[in-house]
Amino acid sequence: MKSIVIHTQDSTYPVIVGEDAINELLGILKNLEPSKVLVVTDTNVDRLYSDFLIDKIRPTYTICKYVINSGEEAKSFDVFYDVQTFALKQQLDRKSVVIAFGGGVVGDLTGFVAATYMRGIPYIQVPTTLLAHDSAVGGKVAINHPEGKNMIGAFYQPKAVVYDSKFLKSLPVTELRSGFAEVIKHSLIKSESFYEFLVKEIQQLEDITSERLQRMILEGIQIKADVVTIDERELGLREILNFGHTLGHAVEAEAGYGKLSHGDCVAIGMLFATWLSNKLLQADLPYRELKTWFATIGFPVEVPDSYTNEQLIAKMVKDKKTKSNQIKMILLERIGETTSATFSKEELQSLLNEWREQERGRALIRGIRGAITVGEDIEPQVIDATEKLLQEMIQKNNVDPENVAQVLITVTHDLISTFPAKALRNFEGWVYVPVMCMQEIPVPGSLEKCIRIMMTVETPIKQEQIYHAYLEGATVLRPDLSKS
Repeated sequence: MKSIVIHTQDSTYPVIVGEDAINELLGILKNLEPSKVLVVTDTNVDRLYSDFLIDKIRPTYTICKYVINSGEEAKSFDVFYDVQTFALKQQLDRKSVVIAFGGGVVGDLTGFVAATYMRGIPYIQVPTTLLAHDSAVGGKVAINHPEGKNMIGAFYQPKAVVYDSKFLKSLPVTELRSGFAEVIKHSLIKSESFYEFLVKEIQQLEDITSERLQRMILEGIQIKADVVTIDERELGLREILNFGHTLGHAVEAEAGYGKLSHGDCVAIGMLFATWLSNKLLQADLPYRELKTWFATIGFPVEVPDSYTNEQLIAKMVKDKKTKSNQIKMILLERIGETTSATFSKEELQSLLNEWREQERGRALIRGIRGAITVGEDIEPQVIDATEKLLQEMIQKNNVDPENVAQVLITVTHDLISTFPAKALRNFEGWVYVPVMCMQEIPVPGSLEKCIRIMMTVETPIKQEQIYHAYLEGATVLRPDLSKS
């Protein structure tokens, strides 16, 4: 068991981490001398652990419990009002103490209740999720609004954080992954060595042993503590903790709170911020490796196609860092070193569109590769897969034709350079791919570009065969292209 002390301008409090850390709770309560104790928890934690916690407290203190529904939907004004009403009916006073017993939702909601009940009463965070290693520390408490996440809240520090790792053993995979996103965030913004440890040791969630979990929690909390000590109220440095959250919160709000996990949305946001850092700052960040790692762990790595860039920008402009319609993004100069940049709505929408289009192009290539197998029926597999993927690009995303032309060239190059001669023996399938694609989006000169690339790549198939196959395909599918 280990302890980290958080120092802010107005308060100092311990964060106690480790197995059986909950045994320290009675000592903390003794120092606070509460008239009553209110435990706020959710339905999942209540079923698993509430009796255990209450049995520890009840012999010494008058205790009552309020249970909210599990999920992000509980961070609402209605639930906030219901908890306040319950506290009043239980006659809590200014000497009462509230315990937030649960994950990030319970902590944020309960902290805001404590911050506003009788203008502020003490509260203690007892987190039960990995995600809460971030949210339980630092005093940011809030509820959501349909117009934006955490828009109604306060800065209000707890009296203590008691983080017993035993509670994490019952976490479902989705919750563990969600919390791991915040662990990764802390490493990216402040510690290259921590990032390298995570990449090396945790290739899938099953790799998170008790020892690794404790290190993750302690290092993440220490990074946040260092930031909060300098900037409690997010007037400057603390903004770096929002890395990945500008787009992440927009995706989360667009999905509807609780539909996609917070961590999954932040993972998408971190990928965009990393790509943006490379593009604008010429940073040499391992974007491709990061995306592959995220996908292996199970994070979504692209914004869902049904969310338009216009919808996302409309959410991003409401981000708390936005000033005068200038959207601020936290970026990385290198792993462990952050900076920021501001964008107009139009600028950021253009960049978001470019990122999404590039990722869709790579998805098209992956789809075509996956459709090709060594054996028979290569042609229908390739054409069907390409047609489906390209149609999705066209119909849903207003594709720039020049981007598609580049995709076709890349596809042609990759197919020839990747697959062995026996997979290309019946090469009519892949040879028709660019021609078929150009039926959907006419791009003058694309066929010529594709042929030129194919003619320069060393293959087991004679160059004239490639050339004539393309011309034959063009004549059949797009007669006008054969004249180019």
